[in-house]
Amino acid sequence: MCQEAQERNRNEIELGELDFKFFFFPWWKHPEYTIGVPVSLSEFLKEYFAKLDLMSIKLNDAQKWWYAKKFEVLGEDMYREFPSYPEEAFQASQEGNWYAQQMKELWDTGHITNVSYDRAIPVYTAWDLGQADYTAIWFFQINRTGDINIIDYFQASDKPLNQLSAILNSKGYTYDMCILPPDANARDRAGITFVQQMRQFNFKCFVLEQHTLRDGINLVRSTLGKCWFDQNKCKDGIIALENYKRKWSNVIGGWTSEPCHDESSHGSDAFRYLCAGLPKLSGKHHSLESDYKALKSYWG
Repeated sequence: MCQEAQERNRNEIELGELDFKFFFFPWWKHPEYTIGVPVSLSEFLKEYFAKLDLMSIKLNDAQKWWYAKKFEVLGEDMYREFPSYPEEAFQASQEGNWYAQQMKELWDTGHITNVSYDRAIPVYTAWDLGQADYTAIWFFQINRTGDINIIDYFQASDKPLNQLSAILNSKGYTYDMCILPPDANARDRAGITFVQQMRQFNFKCFVLEQHTLRDGINLVRSTLGKCWFDQNKCKDGIIALENYKRKWSNVIGGWTSEPCHDESSHGSDAFRYLCAGLPKLSGKHHSLESDYKALKSYWG
């Protein structure tokens, strides 16, 4: 709701009677949030204040000292309790969320930005399959430096494969391999696997071997730092990764090692499969033959 209201404000869209208007009151506009006693600033806070300065948020010494003293008590909760800019309030790491810290680092380091589709490099896809549930698909490229450019994301429920195929082809990407989860080898009532159906629509694919959830989550955590996300086309997928969380147990009074199965789990599972499938794609993006095929496919 905040993001939609901000978007209307940025685009100067006239508000209707039931539209929300966005207001933000940052801590640094409150004159009482200062102290007169000097405080030693850590390197972390010096870098943080330098970042704010680049965002045209100018703080005086008394404000920095106040923030430093509050930070000693609240730590990362400062981002939620005393955000310096609107987005920061929603980037705070949340206890129980699997990838909160890693996603916050991606925002802080500019890895969630505008990422263009490179027509000279093939596009890979990673899928989480759903029937009555969501099907989630990540679209990504591996550039020549080995970074992973996440250029698009799609999710929908109750979409047969012929409709999914049409949606993928309408995007205009040059596709290579599709990474599918282990259940893609399961047969439907007609005795046909999802892999066989994919091949009927001329998609190349391979099915992952089963891995443990813990191994997959650790793999995602170690891979996210190599990823660059398009903030617009991947918006729903980014939200899924940020909100993927553990189940809470009233019995033990804490978080379990089991994930919540909700609307964020499908995109997160698909991204876990993306990370697990990367070793099978290694070396492909360095192949001149692969680049030539992609160019020829696009330009004819």
